[in-house]
Amino acid sequence: MSRTGNKHTFYKSTSQSISVERRPSRLRPVSTLLIPPHLEKFVRKQGVTRLLKETLRVQRNILKTPKRINSYSTNTRYQRMREKLLEERYVKFNFRPEQNDWAQLRNLALSHGVSMCYLFVFLVEEYKGKQFSSDANPLWQIKAAICLNTRQHTFFRELWILEYSDTDYMPISNKRAPAGPKLAS
Repeated sequence: MSRTGNKHTFYKSTSQSISVERRPSRLRPVSTLLIPPHLEKFVRKQGVTRLLKETLRVQRNILKTPKRINSYSTNTRYQRMREKLLEERYVKFNFRPEQNDWAQLRNLALSHGVSMCYLFVFLVEEYKGKQFSSDANPLWQIKAAICLNTRQHTFFRELWILEYSDTDYMPISNKRAPAGPKLAS
């Protein structure tokens, strides 16, 4: 806006060709996300563009609920500032996302009251957690020990409950017998 005397002049910019169709990656605009250092290796291995598309597809049902991630405030929540040490700073990822995915991330972040970087990190952590866990029923192992010390007149018992997923479990016949009480089958 520029002022000439008492008159105000407004400048308006419009774009004639707005399209959401797929374009080659070299023609897409560059976008930036800030990722915490503990996720850097995972994000680099998976690829940011593919990971964005995959996490939005997998987590779609979670994000389209009436509950907001930042339900306590009307202000946008950003990631916490990291220390100024080099190894603790956020890692900057420049990439060329598909327009549909970037627009969906922007809209979801706005509706949940968080920044786009915050939402992407949230999605990646959820995706990473689900990727390495199995949906099968967990296997439980219970160990108990009872100790009696007559000199000190003490009696105590210990109970350990261990949970294994199907991928961690191997039949007892294939590995050495555990050093502890035997379990009934």
